[in-house]
Amino acid sequence: MRRLSEDTDSGKTPVRDDKKTARDELVRMHAEELAQYSHLWGDEEFRREAQVSSEEAAAGVLEHMGMLYRYTGDRELFNQFVTMPLDRRVTLVTAAAGFLADSPLVAAARRLWNDDLVSEAGFAQIESLFFRRDELCCIVDLMHSLVWSELNRGGYPEVLELFLSVMKTEEELDRVMRQRPELAATAGAPVRALGQLIAIELDLERQWWFSDTPVMAAQADEMAFNKWLGDLIEAQTPWGRFLAMLRRLSQQVAKILGINSELEPILGSAASGSKIWADVEGNDDLKVEIWSTQEGVGLCLHSEKPRRQRYRIRLSDECEVELDKNNCATLTLAQLESAESLLLETGRGKMIGRLAPATKPKPDED
Repeated sequence: MRRLSEDTDSGKTPVRDDKKTARDELVRMHAEELAQYSHLWGDEEFRREAQVSSEEAAAGVLEHMGMLYRYTGDRELFNQFVTMPLDRRVTLVTAAAGFLADSPLVAAARRLWNDDLVSEAGFAQIESLFFRRDELCCIVDLMHSLVWSELNRGGYPEVLELFLSVMKTEEELDRVMRQRPELAATAGAPVRALGQLIAIELDLERQWWFSDTPVMAAQADEMAFNKWLGDLIEAQTPWGRFLAMLRRLSQQVAKILGINSELEPILGSAASGSKIWADVEGNDDLKVEIWSTQEGVGLCLHSEKPRRQRYRIRLSDECEVELDKNNCATLTLAQLESAESLLLETGRGKMIGRLAPATKPKPDED
């Protein structure tokens, strides 16, 4: 069993001239490694004896399952794996992401790529690091297949946070490895040979190291990938999560007769703005100003008529936030994550109305 925590100068995948022989050897090797890591993942005593953590075992399962599918194209085996019970998928991905979060690959890449005169030993380490980059991609792609649909629907935010940290590791690793095209062209050649053995379709924009012009392929996709990852990370900020929650609540409100259903465009434009305005159902003189803050989301009630009443925002049966004497408050990220509603109440608990994105801004903001 090859330890995932070994240095970057070890553990390279063998490549042979004969494609069938090489592919058969890869399938045999990854099947054996998958069996070993699966045993480790399921047997705590075995892990102690082997001095392997549950996080490393999880990463090993994903790496070798992904590689096995890559070189066999066995869709039935793949589907059985990615449709295992959700709790098992989440546990496996969480553990693997925890292992990858402590990956030494970026630090190793920086050290090797900063060496102007690469020694023979250093060149071997760089060559091996291309294999490691490919293995990381294989794990992340399988993590995506296992849980992304759930994460994309807003489930398991703590797992999404781990997943994003792993993707940022990938991004930083690519940034370092692209800095010296001559290394990609020469040291990356052995891993490129593996591309000829893969039984499933390659994505050369993502798996740039398999391209005949790896640096050009990586650079062509860099801007699109960075924008996608940036948007994804932004969506996990308090402001992004608040807009997502408001969108979900607005869809529920839109089902009520007489409530404006044209809410998606309003929320879409708010995502890039500094603030939005919300209406209060049945109270035309009330508007709520909402904006992003470092702590979460700021909120202030505005009224066309003088009011001495104190108010509060109810987020759930167990969570309410009092507005101060200026009718302002801050909703923290923890409060937003538990939100089931967005209701304006009096200080004594009488409901005034539900908040929904305003059909137009506050009059003096036009």
